[in-house]
Parts: sequence; structure tokens; C-alpha cells
Amino acid sequence: MGSIGGHVGGNMFFGNAFNARSYLHHHEMFDLINGHGLDISFLGAAEIGEDGSVNVSRIAGRVQGSGGFVNIASSTRKLVFLSSFTVGGKSTGENGRLVVQEQGKPGKFLKKVDQISFNGNDAARRGQEIVYITERAVFKLIDGKVTLMEYADGMDLQKDILDFMEFKPEISPDLKKMPVYCFEDGLIGIKQKWESLEA
Repeated sequence: MGSIGGHVGGNMFFGNAFNARSYLHHHEMFDLINGHGLDISFLGAAEIGEDGSVNVSRIAGRVQGSGGFVNIASSTRKLVFLSSFTVGGKSTGENGRLVVQEQGKPGKFLKKVDQISFNGNDAARRGQEIVYITERAVFKLIDGKVTLMEYADGMDLQKDILDFMEFKPEISPDLKKMPVYCFEDGLIGIKQKWESLEA
């Protein structure tokens, strides 16, 4: 079953939705996905390669199924991959800045991913819009190259970001800091912003 709209369940209700506008049978949901019916999707990423490829299907040598990941990733117009920036790192937001408590280890941004679950070269040819968001930095796939667009206030660009990557990303000429509200407690006013756009 797939749901459209509503509120996503968590914990023991993971995979369910409450008060959805509609529910689709499994095969209908895949018809929607494979038919390019999704405008935007948010997916996880275990490894991100220099060419923008993503691995979610072979981690630490262990192969696991990718479920509908391949269908969603190859058919959605805009993809947002979400990942931690390092392996095992810990950080928190304080007063609009990111504070690293444990640096963690490199291993997320590699010259070449262990297995291609999503092909960055194909995405570039198809004209998909691809964004990679981590707690330290935001990247975008531009002309087939992973490009640094934003980074968190409190981070040293070289020491905290570039030194943890196996490849040197392109640097956007419009490089800027991530929004302050990303690192503050409380609501960020999305509802009010959305309502102002509809007015």
C-alpha cells in the first residue's frame, strides 16, 4: 500500500500514514513511480561518489536489497539525498552554528562508491535535479560534478569538510552558509512561509 498526503507514522508505525488523502495498492504505487509521477523524493545515502553516484545496497561488504530505491531514484524529477557527513560523527546545533562533538571518520564521500545503486552520470544525462544534504554541507550535481553550495556556520571549509572527502568537489561561485534555523531548536516557520506563498 502507498499513501498520498497525511502524516507519516514513526517508530512502530513506520511505513504508515495517518489521515492520508488516498491509498494506492502496491502495483499502483509502482505505476505512479515508474511513470515519473513523483516531483521530488527524499532518500538516504550510505556513500556518495565523485560522479554523484550513490550506494545504498552494499555497505561494509554486506549486500542488502534496495527495495524501491532504484525505481524512485531513476524516475523522480528532483532527488534529495540525506546523509551524515562522516561515519560515526556526532554534532549538535547551538545558537545557529554547528558544533562537532566527535569528528567521525571519512568514508561517505568517495572517489568511487562500493556499488552503484543510483548512477550520477545517467542522472546528469537525463537532466534530473540532484541535491545531497548533510549536517555540515549541501552539495548539488551540476554538469555531472558534485558541487559544494552551502556549508554550516562553525565549520572550517578545509579542515571540517574538504579534508574528509576523497575527492575535491567543485565549489560554487555563490557558496554561502546554511540557514541559521537549521541549527536552532524549535519550529522554523514553514507553515507561515507556505501560507504567505498561497496568499
